[in-house]
Amino acid sequence: MRHPRHQDEEEEEVEHQQQQQQEEEARNVQEELEQDQQRNVLRRVHDAAMWS
Repeated sequence: MRHPRHQDEEEEEVEHQQQQQQEEEARNVQEELEQDQQRNVLRRVHDAAMWS
């Protein structure tokens, strides 16, 4: 039988890894959103240049 406190520390480590993963995913989503916005702006500028 293991020491109960040791198990708690392991669970905390797992929670920490999950938190890091979630933060990384959130950053990736944010970057994708920014890239989409840039593409939309470029498309609008391009369309405006075509029609002016």
